[in-house]
Amino acid sequence: MPPPEHEKKAVSWYERAFQDWRDAQAVAREEPDSPNSVWLVQQAVEKALKSILVLHKIRFRKMHDLEALRLLLPKSYRLKTVPKDLSVLSQRGMESRYPGEYDPIEEKDVKLALRLGTKVMELLEKEFDPYALHGIEPATSEPYSRKPVR
Repeated sequence: MPPPEHEKKAVSWYERAFQDWRDAQAVAREEPDSPNSVWLVQQAVEKALKSILVLHKIRFRKMHDLEALRLLLPKSYRLKTVPKDLSVLSQRGMESRYPGEYDPIEEKDVKLALRLGTKVMELLEKEFDPYALHGIEPATSEPYSRKPVR
């Protein structure tokens, strides 16, 4: 039996979160003070949180506020409280999109975003596993074996 539609959507959010995360890391390696890397980290974390919300059929408004999204997570997820504060990533992520209106993004901002992103993405990889609910691979119906997306 194929997985329910909401689980497929949750996996799509999960995969896109890791795609943004990989892109953020690549941009930061090439340009250590890139505003785009901060934005991509923010987007990765946002999609990571939304993947869990979709998995649990929790409705959410379209928003970029990571703390507001995190408040909606089930209590069983460590991401509910770790890392301690994501508001700086929400703020600097938004500011990174608009030149001239805010303090410019510096290398220290990129490093902070990457530290926060690393913690979130590591926890997501440990805590998100929709297929384990059914114990089968969706494409093959074979016994499920967790493989990291990274």
